[in-house]
Amino acid sequence: MTDHNSLQDRWALILGASSGMGAATALELARNGMHIFGVHLDLRSTLPNALRLVAEIQEMGREAIFFNMNAADAKKRAQIVDAMEERLKAEKEPSQVRVMLHSLAFGTLRAYVPD
Repeated sequence: MTDHNSLQDRWALILGASSGMGAATALELARNGMHIFGVHLDLRSTLPNALRLVAEIQEMGREAIFFNMNAADAKKRAQIVDAMEERLKAEKEPSQVRVMLHSLAFGTLRAYVPD
């Protein structure tokens, strides 16, 4: 059983947030009180789904900060982490990511963390 209060106003990071399991998880976590950082890589044809998802999460009263970037690119990843850190430090009581889901469906197979 989940203690929903433990999720309230906490942050989740979802890689592959714009569709499939990533999108479903983002919505469920938002329903349970979490704010969502989402990383996705969408082209013009699939971007509307990511924007719809952000709007749906925001309609629940949750924050949704999505990055349309390639998570396999080290420079892009650094930009994402910097933006997340800035947002988390902006809270009255600095927060941290409590949940992380890796649900990237396509991209490169390079290591995300160097050995």
